[in-house]
Amino acid sequence: FRERHPLARQILAARTEHCQRQPARLVRLETPLSGPRNDGDFIDIVWTINAPEDLLAGNKSAQRQQVLQRLLREAESQSARPTAADLADALGVSRRTVLRDLKELSLNLA
Repeated sequence: FRERHPLARQILAARTEHCQRQPARLVRLETPLSGPRNDGDFIDIVWTINAPEDLLAGNKSAQRQQVLQRLLREAESQSARPTAADLADALGVSRRTVLRDLKELSLNLA
């Protein structure tokens, strides 16, 4: 439907144009959580930092939590596992803020 309907194509194009995507170098999903890491333990991904629908989530905390969930999904879909520090860096907030948001979302991330 999206590909055939002109209005749907226009909407998708506008959304894509207004999304802010950012590259990141994250630990591969299959890499153990502890122990030394070498260059092969990392993977380069691109994730969506801002999207128009984020503004619909409500207050800043709800918006940030929505973005966190999207970043986690996008990282996993690209075989990567972000740390709380990776997420904090992407969002421009503290690691503590990310950990608090993840706790509210009932997610645990070191």
